[in-house]
Amino acid sequence: MAYSSRPGPPPTRQAPPTGTPSTTAGVTSIDTEDDLKLKLHKAGSKLVVLDFCAPWSKTSASLMEPIQVLADNFKTKVDFYTLNVDKFKKLATDFGVEALPTFVLFRNYEMIDKVIGIETDELRKKIEKELAEPSETAQGSNKKAPN
Repeated sequence: MAYSSRPGPPPTRQAPPTGTPSTTAGVTSIDTEDDLKLKLHKAGSKLVVLDFCAPWSKTSASLMEPIQVLADNFKTKVDFYTLNVDKFKKLATDFGVEALPTFVLFRNYEMIDKVIGIETDELRKKIEKELAEPSETAQGSNKKAPN
């Protein structure tokens, strides 16, 4: 999405048709748990950022462009995916998502960190830290991706 100086409401995230992942500037929307499992498995040791969001959340919508910029900046080193919490309620609960948006960082199929809210600078710093010093394991976390 190109930047526009026209006034108006922020863009809203819309779910793609069922079974059709959508990609916007390096951020892919995940529609099913099976697709999520496949993406995390394929990523292996590559860093993955899961953005738990909702199409009705104004905060989630306001972060669309900054997250797309992050995804573009790290496109060869990090995979970015959005998950609609309305479709992934159990997974959101399993990973302690209590506010939107929540960003969960994964590597080797395990959660390694989390950023809650609109802290895109904090998310960028955690990504940079993880890329500079990859965790051997999910430090202090026993949260695994869905089986």
